[in-house]
Amino acid sequence: MITITNPVRNKYNILYLYYIRYKISKINNVDDIVKIFKIINYYFNYSCSTDMILDILINSLLLYPLTDIELQKLSLLQQQYYNYNNIFGYITLTLWLAVIHIIMINED
Repeated sequence: MITITNPVRNKYNILYLYYIRYKISKINNVDDIVKIFKIINYYFNYSCSTDMILDILINSLLLYPLTDIELQKLSLLQQQYYNYNNIFGYITLTLWLAVIHIIMINED
């Protein structure tokens, strides 16, 4: 039974990653990033760790790369909330770490 459902589950995951990537492309402020993290947390039944969030973000950005304009928007948001010790600083840093990881992978 598991071998039958694996292709369906893989297609669902690819669609889910596309949806996350779509939401990343629509980021205009830090509240949009909070919504993305809530979506990811909901997907894992509200038991999500930073490692899981980074994994989803990295996989999404690997399948559907960022454009230069999206990269600039994320960079500006990360610079704006760099010294904040609250949820906004956490989520912008976590998203930025995923972006940096993708950049480093693409350079190799």
